Amino acid sequence: MLESQEKKINLSDFSETTIRAFIDFIYLGGPDFQEKLMSTKYIDLDIWDLLEFAHRFQITTLVDCCTNFLSRLATIDDVYSLYKAAELYDNEHLKELYNELMISDVD
Repeated sequence: MLESQEKKINLSDFSETTIRAFIDFIYLGGPDFQEKLMSTKYIDLDIWDLLEFAHRFQITTLVDCCTNFLSRLATIDDVYSLYKAAELYDNEHLKELYNELMISDVD
């Protein structure tokens, strides 16, 4: 990665809310961050943006927090976004969630 060679990363592609959430993740750790995330304290947070951030910088635990959040709150309205993210990131958890939502919509 270019970031490892230059010893700096460019965060301008991400919102301030996403960066703040990432900083909370660093300070709180996975379980406490997950709890804060689920308590909807991040009203302006775009979970898709945070998921992209986590994936880009290969922060597996943060990816897991995002997919857990989506698995609890995703609705049929999120199916297209879930499908795109599942394919883009080759994420099995998102693929399973997509399939579950598709099956529940058929019933």
